[in-house]
Amino acid sequence: MWWTLYDWAIWIAYAPLMGIFLAVISYGRTIREFMIVNWILPSVFGIVWFGIWGGTALHWQQQGVVNLVDTIKNSGAVAGLWAFLDHLPLGAVIIPIVMATLVLSFSTAADSMTRTIASLCTLSITHDQEPASWLKLLWALSIGIIAFVMVAYAGGAQGVDGVKYLAAAGGCAVLFIFVLQVASAIKMFFIDKVKD
Repeated sequence: MWWTLYDWAIWIAYAPLMGIFLAVISYGRTIREFMIVNWILPSVFGIVWFGIWGGTALHWQQQGVVNLVDTIKNSGAVAGLWAFLDHLPLGAVIIPIVMATLVLSFSTAADSMTRTIASLCTLSITHDQEPASWLKLLWALSIGIIAFVMVAYAGGAQGVDGVKYLAAAGGCAVLFIFVLQVASAIKMFFIDKVKD
């Protein structure tokens, strides 16, 4: 049950910034292109990805190939992931690829978030302008230092409990902004409609 709260909080905390970032990079695209690239294709990929890997993990658990439930209970979800990957036929090759993919994923997410936050802190910036490099660096260092401190000093199992608590606090704070964004979208689409 605890993971649903943190998952919810992380999505709520990222939603406003990710929405702004997607709006900036989608400028000049049609709504159809935006929907296909940002909603439909990632959803289809997620269904296929989780269907294959999740189905394999469930099958292995039922067949006794690897006891992922005990591994997760004793050592955490991250250990369960590595135990799963270790039992794949090319596990020695796949594990480094997964690690590189995780690093790239976190790096690109951090880069997009620092650019978006720096843009929000810049007066009179347009969609095609980059914020000042020093401002992006300031936000990148701030985010990195906060994440390091939370993992190193506020961590628990796997050293990430501090980040979970911070995500929950941030998600609760951003929830109010999120509610205002939803109300603004409803007003824009249904109340202030432009009539031809």
